[in-house]
Amino acid sequence: MPKRPAIPGRLLRPARDKQLARTESLAGTESLAGSEQFARTEPATPTEPTTRTEPTTPTEPTTRTEPTTPTESTTRTEPTTRTEPTTRTEPTTRTEPTTRTEPTTRTEPTTRTEPTTRPESAAKVEPPSLAFSVPLAAAGAAAAGTGTTGIPAPVTAGTKVPGRSASATGAGWDLMWSELGVLFRRRRTWAMLVALAMIPILIALAVKLTSRVPSGRGPAFLDRIAENGLFAAVTGLIVSIPLFLPLTVGVVAGDTVAGEAGLGTLRYLLAAPAGRVRLLLVKYTGAVVFCITATLTVAAAGMAIGAVLFRVGPVTLLSGDTIGVPESILRVLSIAAYVTVSLLGLSAVGLFLSTLTDVPVGAMAATVVTAVVSEVMDAIPQLDWLHPWLLSHFWLDFADLLRQPLSWESFGNNALLQAAYVAVFGALAYGRFATKDVLA
Repeated sequence: MPKRPAIPGRLLRPARDKQLARTESLAGTESLAGSEQFARTEPATPTEPTTRTEPTTPTEPTTRTEPTTPTESTTRTEPTTRTEPTTRTEPTTRTEPTTRTEPTTRTEPTTRTEPTTRPESAAKVEPPSLAFSVPLAAAGAAAAGTGTTGIPAPVTAGTKVPGRSASATGAGWDLMWSELGVLFRRRRTWAMLVALAMIPILIALAVKLTSRVPSGRGPAFLDRIAENGLFAAVTGLIVSIPLFLPLTVGVVAGDTVAGEAGLGTLRYLLAAPAGRVRLLLVKYTGAVVFCITATLTVAAAGMAIGAVLFRVGPVTLLSGDTIGVPESILRVLSIAAYVTVSLLGLSAVGLFLSTLTDVPVGAMAATVVTAVVSEVMDAIPQLDWLHPWLLSHFWLDFADLLRQPLSWESFGNNALLQAAYVAVFGALAYGRFATKDVLA
């Protein structure tokens, strides 16, 4: 194989120099490219603003001979390792608005439905809550055909209740018996009757325990109780008329209509076919029956205690005549009837006052005050012109019943006066009650 001719050194030197220059230019280009790549990746690390001064290092001529040094861009992969924006995905992992759904779980307005679960206004619709008002309300509801559990609508003035026909008379009697049953089942009624019965008993005991009774002192006929026990009843009636009997009658009469309205049972009674007029008559009849019972209680207790503690025999009247025991008992009963008639006008006044209010205590107090004011005015001499028209003017004028022959003049005058009060205040009670809107 023929030898390649030797190339002169002078010819090889330019080629070597050119290759060396090309190598140096390539090294510089790679170093510049590495520095530019390093510079371009540095802004990804926002936490090291001072590292941006590194591009000044490739300008040194001595470092251009190190081709491996520009590979720092490969080793410094901080933009790849420090991927904090990628790893710290707090908005994705801390999904508090999604997990803490308090507005959804704590649905208090939905669970605490007190207006729905506690219908107090609908549950407390039991007007006849007291035991003694149930029979009267039941009678009215049964007569109306609604039952004791039905709640009739408010009865306004002029309202016509269906079913009010010929059975009204029977319903009226049912209401009257129910009214009397309610009246005499109350403990208050029996307490007042016992208190009235104690008046003649205490008087008789006081006379029995004393040696003698001063004449001219104390109530009328007090000194005659020791001679005849029947006078204990007469004395008891005289003591009871000014205060005790009007007090008890005022309590009963003032509670007739106002008591039913206060308990909420008046609407049940008006639902019966009896009507308002018959209801007033029933209420007034109940007050009259109590007046009779009260006076008879005082008279019976007086005669009983007088017969036990004292002698009972013929009675000497105010006229000087003597009558036997049976006739004496009839005279005592006639005095009790006189006192009963005296209380009829006061009962009518109490019935009228009871229609003016729904508070029974107010009607009771006003009735008693009316009786007291009438007695005070009857004791004033300057009002002689007014005395014959006062309610209490004839209350103690029953002396004619203890004379022989028997005179009924005072009894008639008293009856006429009381009838006038019954007519006036009865009409006022009807006018008020007939136009009253009963809402309770």
